[in-house]
Amino acid sequence: MTDEIHALQIGNKLRLRREAQGLSAFELAKRCELSEARLMSFEEGFATPTISALLKFARILGVGVGYFFQEADIRKSVEVVRAGERIKVAPEAKEGGEGLYYDYEALTVNFPNPVMKTFHIEVGLGDKNAHEAASHRGQEFIYVLEGEIEWRTEAESHKLGAGDTIYFDSEIPHQIIGHGDKNPRVIAVIYEPPEP
Repeated sequence: MTDEIHALQIGNKLRLRREAQGLSAFELAKRCELSEARLMSFEEGFATPTISALLKFARILGVGVGYFFQEADIRKSVEVVRAGERIKVAPEAKEGGEGLYYDYEALTVNFPNPVMKTFHIEVGLGDKNAHEAASHRGQEFIYVLEGEIEWRTEAESHKLGAGDTIYFDSEIPHQIIGHGDKNPRVIAVIYEPPEP
């Protein structure tokens, strides 16, 4: 884990927010469809949550996903994030192969309660980097900046190249797999509706 990721203290923020909400680790894990051990590995900084997991945590804990990336509680109506200011989350695979199949940067961090979550993602290559299908409430838009990806569900598969887009119901369990000889880069915009 890089120093920048460690400095974010995503796991510590997760634990503090969970405790402030009066939830046990078991309760939050169950609501997020994770094992308690997996949640604890996030909270203790041994693993880094996927975007899908962060979205679930944020929704259940009543914060925006930017909460996990920001240094302070900042209130504003415009946010500019310079390329050099973004923090890349690129966890290394752990013993047993645990780890993310992609690197990501949150493109919105300090905007209060954004209705869209935006990420720059570098996707791992090939099925060896395939992961358990992710799903989360809302809708998702992906724009391929460079390279080729395969967007896959149980029912269908689409190959997308630079300049291609896909828009889908993100409650459908889905995977993104990189193809070619260089990790593809995409922009993902996720809309997660407020709790009913």
